[in-house]
Amino acid sequence: MSDFKRILGYEYLKLFRRKIIWITLGIMILLSAFVICISDIGLNSDGQNIIQYIHENRQKELEIAGKPVDDALFEEYKDKEYPHGLKYFLSCLLPSDQIQTKNITEDNVYGERKKMLNRDMEEYKLWEGEREYWENQESRIKVPFTYEDTAGERKLIAAFYTMVVMQIIFVAVAVPAIFAEEHFRKVNHINFCCKYGKKTLYAAKITAGVTLSLGGTICLVLACAIPVLILYGFHGLNTQIQMIYPACSHSLTIGQVLGIQLLILLTAGIGICHVLCRKNEKQYRHYGCNGWNPFGFRGGGYSGSVSYGKPVMAGYSV
Repeated sequence: MSDFKRILGYEYLKLFRRKIIWITLGIMILLSAFVICISDIGLNSDGQNIIQYIHENRQKELEIAGKPVDDALFEEYKDKEYPHGLKYFLSCLLPSDQIQTKNITEDNVYGERKKMLNRDMEEYKLWEGEREYWENQESRIKVPFTYEDTAGERKLIAAFYTMVVMQIIFVAVAVPAIFAEEHFRKVNHINFCCKYGKKTLYAAKITAGVTLSLGGTICLVLACAIPVLILYGFHGLNTQIQMIYPACSHSLTIGQVLGIQLLILLTAGIGICHVLCRKNEKQYRHYGCNGWNPFGFRGGGYSGSVSYGKPVMAGYSV
């Protein structure tokens, strides 16, 4: 175990000394935070201060938080502008002209949602057993829905799609460096003649790659979550997911959906790291120290007759 820790520490040292990793991570973090902050500029057509606009809209949302989305709520806003969250919810179900004229009733909203679910079942040609399963899920959903301010949660759920792209770019830049240095310095053969075998060395390299991938992913999540928390807050974590995705039939809360998304993102980071580790090492072995070459030329790596995977320095031990 002490050998593993020492080798792992050396792998971390190699990675942390690479400026390109820190530059890439910094750019990805800034872009992730920028996506959160830029999304409301299009909604602010009056040209007022964006922070003031977000604050005023949040106050409108909190005024009706906890109220059921029913005829009483629609009647209350008959002569007032809908808060952005309520307008977003209605736009997922009703045409825009009906929302503008405010000719909306509780039966319209939930009736249209039921029609949408039936259309989806017909489109995907669900079997009888599948229909029974989703109808059972529907029976667990409380109707009418209870309104909550979900602006922050909506932003964070949407940001996960951006985070996936940022994660792939960061891991693609950072992970190949784990196997690159030995090949570029032409000492990669030492990997196959270690005193305690190559398993410990490769386990340390893969562990460094996985933890770096997870650490970068967590940084990206925090880069999105912290601005959302400051600007919008998380007031609807215990609200049913139907307030963001009305056609969803799962009886889940928004907080549970965010947890599932985070778990998927972390799992994807591990999977991408594993694929890149295997792919890059195989390419370096085959094409030499220059890595993969689309024109088929080999790099200037070791060209001896001894095959990889066997000791090439019989008298050397690490």
